[in-house]
Amino acid sequence: MKKHEKMVRIVNNMFFLIESLFKTTASLVAEDTLFNKDFLDKFSDPQDKEKLEEAVAKLKADNDNKPHKITLKNKEEVTIVVN
Repeated sequence: MKKHEKMVRIVNNMFFLIESLFKTTASLVAEDTLFNKDFLDKFSDPQDKEKLEEAVAKLKADNDNKPHKITLKNKEEVTIVVN
């Protein structure tokens, strides 16, 4: 019985280490900002670009990671999420 408990503990520790490795790697990758050219092309108008920058700054300041809609000059709605 003790041998079984020891093996279970070893396996649990291995899973914990693997999970920690994946979480660390994911957090390092998440720090990089990802841009989609098609998405950024929607903000070619200076007023739209300013709206985007203001919304991103506010969401970052509030640590808000929920979807937020921005209405562009051409009445198109764009949803952004800041992590």
